[in-house]
Amino acid sequence: MKFGFLTLPAALGILLSSCTTLGPDYKEPDVDWLKNWEPAGYDGVTNAQARKAVDLRFWWELFNDPVLNKLIEIARQENLALRTAGLRVLESRALLGVAGSSLYPQVQQATGAISYVNNQYHGGNPSPGDQDFGSYQAGLNIGWELDFWGRFRRSIESADASFFASMANQRDAQVILTAGIADLYYAYRLT
Repeated sequence: MKFGFLTLPAALGILLSSCTTLGPDYKEPDVDWLKNWEPAGYDGVTNAQARKAVDLRFWWELFNDPVLNKLIEIARQENLALRTAGLRVLESRALLGVAGSSLYPQVQQATGAISYVNNQYHGGNPSPGDQDFGSYQAGLNIGWELDFWGRFRRSIESADASFFASMANQRDAQVILTAGIADLYYAYRLT
């Protein structure tokens, strides 16, 4: 009888400890120099409202060169590497949705059946009416795996990080493409 009293607390302790997420939570590293860092593109702009007016995402427009603007616009529309990077963003967003769906019940099987029997008697004593029988059946199986050790939550965190990394890669591809075109354009004009 004492064995039963000792196993119950032990089983409850194991059950409660299994409901924790394994592994440490991600903490962004503290980078001291990044707190005081300011982009060099804002050096000439001291007013806060003027800083908002200078949009560094379109830095090449500061040259006021319509040919350069048109070249960059065409390159952004026609570049296959940039399109691929954009598709990778969509892919990682879809994978994030798939990872998040693991927290909810999954429909494993849906079934249904209909049976109908119509017996008409001929000859002998006629029955008072036709004998019709109908049978309907529907079934649905749902499975839901509980996230005891945080496997699904960690996969969501991983997919979320991959999504933001793909967005950063796509923006990097835009910057590299734009800088390369501006560099080649002005190198051509200076020769």
